[in-house]
Amino acid sequence: MKDSATLLKTIEKFAGDGLLTGEEIAILKDVVNGGNPRAEAIIDFVTAYLPAPFHLPETRTRPGLLADAGELSSIRQRIKSDALSATLWGKLEEFCRNVMTPGSPNHVDYEERKRDELWRDTGRNWTLMISSEHLGWAYRISGDRSYGEYAKGIMLTIARSRHGWRPRRCNYGWPYKGWLNDNSLDLGHSTLSSAITYDLLHDLFSPQERQEMADYFEPFFFRLASWRYDAVLTLPTNSPLIGFSGVGLLALSLADAYPPERRSILDEAVRWARAFITAGLDRTIQEDGCSVEGSAYASASLHYMALFCEGLRRVCGVNLFQHPTWQRHPRYLISELLPGGGAFNNFNDNNIGEALTAFWLFSARGSDNPCGTYIWEHFHGPRGSGKLIETFAVEIPYVLLCRNPATTDTTPQEIGIEPVQHFDQIDHLVMRTGWDADDLHVTFQCTPYGPWAATSHTQADRLNFTLYAKGERFAIDSGYGMIFIPGSSQVHRMGRKGESHNQVIVDGQGQAFGPTKPAPSRQMTGESFAPDGARIERWAKRGEWVWAIGEATAFYANLRTAKRAIVTRLTKHSPLVLVVDWILPEPGEHDFDFLLHSEQGNRFEISGDGSVRLAGCRRQGSVTIRQVASQEVHLRQDEWLDHPRLIASSRGPYLLFLTAIGPDGVTQAETNSDGRQLSWQEASGPTQVTLSWLDSTDGSPMKPSLHLLPLNERIALSRG
Repeated sequence: MKDSATLLKTIEKFAGDGLLTGEEIAILKDVVNGGNPRAEAIIDFVTAYLPAPFHLPETRTRPGLLADAGELSSIRQRIKSDALSATLWGKLEEFCRNVMTPGSPNHVDYEERKRDELWRDTGRNWTLMISSEHLGWAYRISGDRSYGEYAKGIMLTIARSRHGWRPRRCNYGWPYKGWLNDNSLDLGHSTLSSAITYDLLHDLFSPQERQEMADYFEPFFFRLASWRYDAVLTLPTNSPLIGFSGVGLLALSLADAYPPERRSILDEAVRWARAFITAGLDRTIQEDGCSVEGSAYASASLHYMALFCEGLRRVCGVNLFQHPTWQRHPRYLISELLPGGGAFNNFNDNNIGEALTAFWLFSARGSDNPCGTYIWEHFHGPRGSGKLIETFAVEIPYVLLCRNPATTDTTPQEIGIEPVQHFDQIDHLVMRTGWDADDLHVTFQCTPYGPWAATSHTQADRLNFTLYAKGERFAIDSGYGMIFIPGSSQVHRMGRKGESHNQVIVDGQGQAFGPTKPAPSRQMTGESFAPDGARIERWAKRGEWVWAIGEATAFYANLRTAKRAIVTRLTKHSPLVLVVDWILPEPGEHDFDFLLHSEQGNRFEISGDGSVRLAGCRRQGSVTIRQVASQEVHLRQDEWLDHPRLIASSRGPYLLFLTAIGPDGVTQAETNSDGRQLSWQEASGPTQVTLSWLDSTDGSPMKPSLHLLPLNERIALSRG
């Protein structure tokens, strides 16, 4: 930590550079002199990211925030000549007609305001905003003024009724304080689409109506300004990024609605938004392209950030799309795209098919990198799920605006995406044979517990693995796992728990969300060790085989060792995944439960000989599961959340457990007291896997290892 003299010197430099006002300088000096440990983070943020003060241009072309008249004309031409553009326009127009039609589920009754879920509930603010935004796009694309007038009616009703300023029901069990006071997320949700709508409807608003919009939204700028120092401390999570993006874009849009003496707060909103978005591009996405909150929450942040970046580029000539995150994150997403497309692998609080991706087309327009276009095309686009855009049609206008129908499809191999990739920033290993629907895709993760973990969407999932093969989702992550409590708006976030992942439960206790104790020293063995006791300690690729060993000891209570090795054979039609668990508790007898989660609709068929057939529900694909352990294993299954779960239970002083998931015909052969063996015959020859160890004088295992006959390599779980 920096000493106070160094921090005060930095603050003096802020004064000389004109970055902060005299009042702000005095505040930061007081924070430093009072010994507040948060001062250093704030000062570092200002030093690294806050640009010099500036003034927004007084006039500009309307519309022009995200599209100008020429680009809107190009959309109309593409609708006539391109089938996909025509389909998307049809979906957008249908959505807009439903917004205007009484009795429709999407109807916005802005004149009577009787629909409680729209006007009095907490979670529907973006429904109002997105509805008006898309009506604005429909007006500009079609020229039909009725769309624009309806959008204007919604916006003026919101402004005149001061909608969203007051408390409204509950939000996940907390009294909801309204758009202005609850959290920065809702500031973003209520302003991003409003900014776009105002720009699209600018010619329909009278000077008096523009003044009404300015008066309604002015407190939003001051509210966000009051959060700017606290928001620094919540980075890199999504809340401040969404809030500053939305309010920043609104400032870019509404600038001409304010007289010069009221415009300085808008200048500051854009300046601080630019700082937060740049910091988010640095910190939300790691240097290797991974996101700290998973693909769904990262997409929420980047969706807002991309639209602000586009507005900033057009209005102020500042191009944040040059930041490397816009190039590196879609490469990670391609690695995590499930075989056949249409979904990303679950990681943290994600539900498998939920993410926004059309905003990548903004960043791809001025770049030779095809990754952004590939992601949309193979997620909800025509080469993915084919669902195009579903959630409130939220991104249809951006696809119509940015997608180039002449863009030829490419492959991950042509882009240069490696099928086996270790993302070292979050210790996440991806192993796959390709991207076709029947390809093999296996992941293994041992995420460090970073400073962001306590507030971001992370889970107790160290050593978790997933397995997709033969067109099936055999071993899955439970995702968000959000269960509503009856009679309440509160929820249980069950997906966060260790029991929701493919891992070992000890004495009925799952893995903890954070470290339970300091990491043990590894100086005696010469091993480097992560500060929090979680990491993939080593991995390798040998021909068609990939193996890795992970450690998560510190995330279990009362364990001396918690390790897992995973071995994957990269063969598309005869996939094989071996999982070895080594759990060493404190001395005594303990209960162990190995958990394997599978997709809803899949079936575990347990046989009397101890083998398990896992049958998929998508393409009738199946794999066989066979297990051997240091003690007798008992198999059962249950339903967890909405899907089946296999439980392999045993009891003893420690656990050494070998699980083979793959071909039929696996047989068990016991060698001697020091090892357990699985073997089977395939067309390519015999396969044999031996789990071996030695017992120490106190009865604990020593030097456990896995010997794989085809690989002819001994994989040691311990270097001792």
